Amino acid sequence: IEELDRAGQGKRGGSAASMEFLSVAQIFRALGGFLDKNDHVLIGISNNHPAARESMLRVEYVTREGVRVIDNRPVSAIYDMCVSMYKKRGKTTSKAKKVAR
Repeated sequence: IEELDRAGQGKRGGSAASMEFLSVAQIFRALGGFLDKNDHVLIGISNNHPAARESMLRVEYVTREGVRVIDNRPVSAIYDMCVSMYKKRGKTTSKAKKVAR
């Protein structure tokens, strides 16, 4: 994850016109946002779910209550999470610009 972060640092602040919502970095960012928002602790992520009809990500985490969860999410749901997070960041950025004026 640290290596991906370092590689992405040079790309930050650039044009969002060609946003790639299913890059590894975007997937990690969306899943991390979900986990943080709900006070969950990540155990692991994998994408090798051969029995699924649709591409799936298996996300294992522990809830704040201490319950271990295995969450199989279709890639389409992860894509939706990425788009939603991107839109929220855009709203936050435009609010910050208005306040700065």
